[in-house]
Amino acid sequence: MKIFTRIIVLLCSALFAFSTSKAAQDEWPKTITGADGSIIKIYEPQPESFKGNILKARAAISVLENGKSDPTFGTFWTVATVETDRDNRRINIQSVKIPNIKFPGQTDPA
Repeated sequence: MKIFTRIIVLLCSALFAFSTSKAAQDEWPKTITGADGSIIKIYEPQPESFKGNILKARAAISVLENGKSDPTFGTFWTVATVETDRDNRRINIQSVKIPNIKFPGQTDPA
């Protein structure tokens, strides 16, 4: 599961980097098909706080493994550094970190 979690983190980071255009923001959930046929859906992030140039958010994620009929749902949290364009009323994401990701049955390392 650790390797799977790392793959999801990389995919989520890439997804956030490409989600800054208006057209991309209108299409949720985002769907990614893995090399093994797994289907990963990332649901619209929900902001938790925005202070200075730091935007914290959380989002739901589902993973449907190849050959299975029911997806596994989880949550991940992001911390993004943003640049504010006040004239156009937009923010540009400069970097994104995913400090936490949780799936059912997953325990925190001791």
